[in-house]
Amino acid sequence: MPSYDGPLVFEGVAATLERAIEVATMKIPPRPNRDFVTAHVVEFGMQYGGIALQKMFFAKVVEDPDSQFKPTSP
Repeated sequence: MPSYDGPLVFEGVAATLERAIEVATMKIPPRPNRDFVTAHVVEFGMQYGGIALQKMFFAKVVEDPDSQFKPTSP
């Protein structure tokens, strides 16, 4: 089996891009002494088609353990 030493990639699929990113990020296991997870989107896209012309979004994220939590702007 081939080995890969790079960062783990987590993928999410949902009806909206925002939700797909959220699903992917929620798959990242929590780190000790942190109550939040930070990640970067490395790939995203949309799937469209099929008999029902279904539209789905996908997102792939990698954890960014060195990033600080960024609160929303007022």
